[in-house]
Amino acid sequence: MKISGILFAILIGMCLLLGYVLMTEEPGEAHGIPHPDYASMERGGDGRERLAPIFWIGWLLGVLQISFFVTLLAFGARKTKSFPLETRALVAGALVYAGIFTWMVISYRGFASEPGEELFLSFPAPTAVMLYGVGFAPLLFIGLYLWRFEPWIIDDDELTGFLERVRDSQDD
Repeated sequence: MKISGILFAILIGMCLLLGYVLMTEEPGEAHGIPHPDYASMERGGDGRERLAPIFWIGWLLGVLQISFFVTLLAFGARKTKSFPLETRALVAGALVYAGIFTWMVISYRGFASEPGEELFLSFPAPTAVMLYGVGFAPLLFIGLYLWRFEPWIIDDDELTGFLERVRDSQDD
């Protein structure tokens, strides 16, 4: 299957998931309930119960978004018949990124049902994983591009040809 077909399949999957979520009945207390102590404030009910119908759909949507992002990176890469080191590194980076995202989702699920006072690097665990894990995971891909840009994206001959075409177009 071509990369464009994979991208299209991922987009269809994301659309189907969003359609499912939009057609799912809202759980009770989804918009908050009056706070017992402060009349001008509302609070949420049990987070785990409120998220139960769509929790794993949200996780799957996130994994599909990561897959879409990584597939777009592969879309711009040089096409070869072998499975080069860069492609293996891209797949490994995608698995690490999806694994960190899954860790965040699972830690949030536990936190939603039993909020704890334990902090990790000054934040609740799900927030810390999101900031320090999901936030920095794309740096793997930046490192991959820095490390293997020339053989994977554009080599010296292609760059020279491109610069000549730019010069020729400016002369006209």
